[in-house]
Amino acid sequence: MYKLVELGERFNRPVPDATVIRRQAQAVKDAVKVRIQPVADYLYMETDQEKFHVERDFPDLTPLWPLACYMWAMPRFFRSEGQILPNPPGVERVEHVCLAAAKSYDKPPVKWVYNFLLWAWHPGFPNMIRQIVMVIGLSGEGRVCDLEPGARAGEFHYASGGTDRWPSEPSHPLSPELAQGHTLLYPVLLATSLCNRQGARIERVPTPPKLLLRRVERNGWAPDCWHNILVNPARSGGGVRDNGGQNG
Repeated sequence: MYKLVELGERFNRPVPDATVIRRQAQAVKDAVKVRIQPVADYLYMETDQEKFHVERDFPDLTPLWPLACYMWAMPRFFRSEGQILPNPPGVERVEHVCLAAAKSYDKPPVKWVYNFLLWAWHPGFPNMIRQIVMVIGLSGEGRVCDLEPGARAGEFHYASGGTDRWPSEPSHPLSPELAQGHTLLYPVLLATSLCNRQGARIERVPTPPKLLLRRVERNGWAPDCWHNILVNPARSGGGVRDNGGQNG
């Protein structure tokens, strides 16, 4: 997170989106900071589900905050067909940061529009940041729906967006390969759905004063608190189903 802000603030190459990139860095600083590692661990290590239907498996995506920055890493192991298997070496060092912005949208049937900006990068190779943008619409019940009426049934209901743009504004095209990056958002989608369905709780943790001071001295800024999303032991109704990885 700190490295993303540093790179964004120092970005000065003469490209059209230089201002947008610097604005992203400021948005990361302004957003509510959320750790969702327990949710990622639950998703990959405690369930067998490997295929997901976003509209069905994440039933309530009503925004928890208008602007939030979610952070997590892949666990060293994952569960598949009843077995605990190792991920490739070093995968736990790949950091994921997702900036999720939400605002109301006045075109029915959409009540909310989410704009997700996801970075996945290895701390040893900060110049190899992979950025993915995705925009989705939500109905009044928090379910994924068409951004515009008339989409074909069965389509995945999302739209490729630009770095900080909304559906009503010009967007950058997103390649099919990058569009598939929505699968990396599953921990964020699950954390939101679980919180809305009482399958997880939010714990606010202030940054200790000495640590806050060290972070400010080192990075020029630091969040004064974090929000940890913790999976409830007796989780129920959250969305992801334990079905042997057969969900499609």
